[in-house]
Amino acid sequence: MKRHNQHINNKGIALILTLIIIGIIVVLSLQFNTSMMSELYSSTNLDNEISLGSIAESGVEFALALLSADDIKNIDHLMEDWALASEYSKDSDALFEEGSFDVEIIDLCSMIPVNNLVTYSGVSMTSKVNQGLMIVLKRLLKYSDPDIEDFEADKIVHTLIDWIDTDQDTYGTSDGITPENWTYQDMVPFPNESMKSLTELLNINGIDEKILFDISPQLTLEDNGGKINVYTANEHVLYALFGIQPDEPEVKVIKDFIEDRTDELYLEDINNDPNWYRDWIPSYYPPPGGSVAVITTKSSYFHISSIGKKAPAQRGVQGVVKRDSTSSPAKLTMESWEVI
Repeated sequence: MKRHNQHINNKGIALILTLIIIGIIVVLSLQFNTSMMSELYSSTNLDNEISLGSIAESGVEFALALLSADDIKNIDHLMEDWALASEYSKDSDALFEEGSFDVEIIDLCSMIPVNNLVTYSGVSMTSKVNQGLMIVLKRLLKYSDPDIEDFEADKIVHTLIDWIDTDQDTYGTSDGITPENWTYQDMVPFPNESMKSLTELLNINGIDEKILFDISPQLTLEDNGGKINVYTANEHVLYALFGIQPDEPEVKVIKDFIEDRTDELYLEDINNDPNWYRDWIPSYYPPPGGSVAVITTKSSYFHISSIGKKAPAQRGVQGVVKRDSTSSPAKLTMESWEVI
């Protein structure tokens, strides 16, 4: 009887061991499958990242080709191919088995270049204030907040100049580093360098979040040569450029100009005569105060953004390009580049 019971007990232990071994095998199999799926998923993600990066870079090459092919030497306007890159890229899916890109080219000369308020020249890098840009920026500030007085706008712009220039001297009516007198709030000394972000403007007394919100679409921190292109600038920049108050009846002149500069009826006239805008707004040319010095009809600096898409993921790159149109084809130099 004892041997019989022992035999039964041995069979029970064997069954338990078998079940344990099977359980371990199942767990190991599940872990192996999970690991394999994870590796496969990671590999797929890596392939997608590489593919998306290639698609996005293809979009940049597409944008560079449009900028290089621009053969109108004296003018850039919003009816040219480079300005229509976003529209053209809607058909980019035809270039790939899977995926597409969205490309946008923005003319940086359509904006007011904050960091170009101060320029440098010579071996000693002597600083010089761009008087035309200073006038335009002062007007933009006053338009954004009618309560800003002339002397207040002067102090804001002069303090901004002190931020950017490399010396410790105060400029014009800037009160230097005295916190209670329209300059920095508890910032000593001035950074004496280019601004890195438009939000840094909030450190200057007189600029609050509302003013920054109003003026930031008209500003760029990128170097654009210190010029503003009348054929690509938006209406607010044009008001500031030509000294027209946004609440005056004369704003219709600017609105009509903006509409007609993208009218194919005038395309040939504009291409043949870059100074066409002078005839369209004769009462405001030259603009008062010396801002005529910053007017241009040819753009040299562009911001390119390209988003590679491959459902359900996407990846983008962006950069700033300088174009030298004195040669044919135009010479393009990538000034900056980053993944977004």
